[in-house]
Amino acid sequence: LETQGGRDSRVSDLMTLLKPYKLDGLYGKYFNLPSSIDPTAQLVVLELGGIEGNSDLLQPVLFSLINTISQKMYLSDRSLRKLCVIDEAWALLSGDNPMAASFIEKGFRTSRKHGGSFVTITQSIEDYYQDECAKACWTNSDIKIIMRQNDEALKAFMARNTSHFSDYELRILRQF
Repeated sequence: LETQGGRDSRVSDLMTLLKPYKLDGLYGKYFNLPSSIDPTAQLVVLELGGIEGNSDLLQPVLFSLINTISQKMYLSDRSLRKLCVIDEAWALLSGDNPMAASFIEKGFRTSRKHGGSFVTITQSIEDYYQDECAKACWTNSDIKIIMRQNDEALKAFMARNTSHFSDYELRILRQF
């Protein structure tokens, strides 16, 4: 790209930043080979545990997944039922990754009108009270399945949220 004064230095900077993602770059195999995900599959499971400690790789992979899921969720036939399940969602709801948190919140707020649903799985109810995105997921969820909680954590939660569960619901939770 040329500017009035000559070469645009941003092009060089961009090329430097993209170098690890080129075919012969450190992460090239992740972004330049054909996808192994079958686009006609009715169920796709993605495990990101192997890259969670590598933010240089995790960020673009998450961006790619968010883009793909969004296209399937919002641009496909509305009569086709779709479900996005996110396990260990606390890691994405925490606000450390605003792009992922915004994607999940949008999913909880808008996927129903596109024939879709979003599900998040966490270990603690507290995860839904950590920030505004997580609270939005909780309040925009029609169905909540709550399994046994750590006794001490449940007591602490109820001390702060006295009317969250009825006595009956608490008895059931404690019997799991």
